[in-house]
Amino acid sequence: MPTVYPGYKVKGIIRQYAHLIVNLERQTPSGFPNDIKSVYLEITLLDNLSLRLWFADSTNNTINKRYEPPIPQINLPDFPAVYDPVYIVDATLEVK
Repeated sequence: MPTVYPGYKVKGIIRQYAHLIVNLERQTPSGFPNDIKSVYLEITLLDNLSLRLWFADSTNNTINKRYEPPIPQINLPDFPAVYDPVYIVDATLEVK
């Protein structure tokens, strides 16, 4: 990411099998009103071809509820078969 577009910075990462939780914090104002200061990002690997991203406003260390469109329930095993994914998921805490 170019340094002139800092947006959000990774503040914490929790890694579990087929699951990644990333906490992001706003670094500079976006130029739009009502910036969300803290974002909770949950990444769930579903299979080799798909993953699910879920973003939430986590300002004040709580997930602030908002409207969400209904998501169809799918039966997933506790440990999905993700052996050769066509995607790469990587989150790091950069120290400069």
